[in-house]
Amino acid sequence: HIHRIAIPVFQNKTFQRDLETEVTNAIIRELDRRGGVELVNDVNQADAVLRGTLEEYRLDILAAGADGRATAYRVTIRANIVLDDLVEKKPYWQNTLSKTQDFPIQDTPSTTEVQERQSIQDASEDFAKTVVTAIFLGF
Repeated sequence: HIHRIAIPVFQNKTFQRDLETEVTNAIIRELDRRGGVELVNDVNQADAVLRGTLEEYRLDILAAGADGRATAYRVTIRANIVLDDLVEKKPYWQNTLSKTQDFPIQDTPSTTEVQERQSIQDASEDFAKTVVTAIFLGF
């Protein structure tokens, strides 16, 4: 009975700028890629609304060289996700998910920043696939 889903931009309780946009857009792209539901902008036109709260963003040192400098990092994103069934007026699916993405460090800070952004994008896409798969298992 769920044919139209609205996905407002997730809340971001982390200090990582634009993380909410990255994760929300990845989920929208994944739902669009899979098909089977219509994405709508207006919650009033939706059968369900997918909401998320990004609770944690971590950048941890994964490995260090002999000189003590980081040689690899791990990005971790954790979020609470709820798909509310607006027709039956109850939660359809909810979960807390965590995804990690590792990346090696290059020589320059600017290169490391680019790699961190790419790792965030990769983790967001993996996150999106997990969310969309879990939702469709219930359809």
